[in-house]
Amino acid sequence: LMFGHLLRYFSFCKKDLLVFHPESDYSDNLRKAFSFTKRLGFNEEWNGVTKNKEYDYQDVFSHVCLQSGVTDFSASAGQCLKWSHYFQPYFENILECRVWVTVGQLWKQERFIYNPSVADFQRWSEKGIQPEDFRHHSGFNFHAWLTTENGVIVDVSFMSTLSRRLPEHLSEVSGSVIIGPPETVLPEHKYVPMIVGQRIVEKIEKRSFIDFLAHDDIDLYTVPAILVPVWKEC
Repeated sequence: LMFGHLLRYFSFCKKDLLVFHPESDYSDNLRKAFSFTKRLGFNEEWNGVTKNKEYDYQDVFSHVCLQSGVTDFSASAGQCLKWSHYFQPYFENILECRVWVTVGQLWKQERFIYNPSVADFQRWSEKGIQPEDFRHHSGFNFHAWLTTENGVIVDVSFMSTLSRRLPEHLSEVSGSVIIGPPETVLPEHKYVPMIVGQRIVEKIEKRSFIDFLAHDDIDLYTVPAILVPVWKEC
């Protein structure tokens, strides 16, 4: 009887590790994201956030544009995973530190914009993204960005997505890239990392019914994937 209680106790603790809280610190959720990604079969090396390094973010972005040959990021609207995955090696090279594609939730204050669940990622890891995933959503219900080992996040698409959704109010931010500490980079918004790394998203694409990553600059504009947020207004 006692053994059964112990099994249930440790089973509960194990499941509890998979709970991602929007109110938790970004680093706490990131630690869980690395653990969750490992459970799904991909061990991404991470030793915790290193000491923050100061960057000239405009200079970083300019060098990324120069190296990639892409100077207009407005086409990233609704294409968060494709553009984040494609630009990961460029930002890693310029920032001179590890950079991970990061996929998870995005909240504005108490409301979610994208809210994938642990079960969603478990299913996508096993079966890929399938037509039934669009039964209740007009697009993929997740957001993607980049996380660096220095504690900085890079969001290449969200401002362009906002601009496309609300052109009468935010047309001027199209093509803007967000770079900075996750706690302050986008006021009133909360990034919740859930999975990390190039390999797991490539595995999900391989098992999906549609290609949604870009493997060259032509794919950036031709891969037929539109990621539409589920909210009505910003």
